[in-house]
Amino acid sequence: MKGYKPVISFGEDVAETYRDARRGDESAAVAFLTRLANDGPAREHRS
Repeated sequence: MKGYKPVISFGEDVAETYRDARRGDESAAVAFLTRLANDGPAREHRS
């Protein structure tokens, strides 16, 4: 979205709530991303 800045929706108070929260699917997510990257490096693309 043009002009959207995450800080507008998520401040320190929200970050505090979610920082240590675990969903339980972290291992599955890492395995999926590893396969997606074909065991190569992965990084976030910013434009």
